[in-house]
Amino acid sequence: MDFLQYKNKLIQNNILLFDHDYRISYENLFALNKHIIDYNQTGGGTSSEYYISPFVILNRESQFKIRKLIYFLTDGNIDGAKFVCKNNIN
Repeated sequence: MDFLQYKNKLIQNNILLFDHDYRISYENLFALNKHIIDYNQTGGGTSSEYYISPFVILNRESQFKIRKLIYFLTDGNIDGAKFVCKNNIN
């Protein structure tokens, strides 16, 4: 997903930000995705936590969940954004 697709997706969901906030959240989106990919278990183990990609949330989830994700990404709160990406929260 390039920057313009990302920005247009947010505008479609009525999430209007200043330009620098779009850019900050876009960069943090990739940092979060890398963090989640590195964290998710690929086999075995006892961890019951599983995180979905923030790109999946942008394309498939409700506007409320997208807003929460973008709020945390804009604020630089990767842990908060990671919590939104848990597979079992609404």
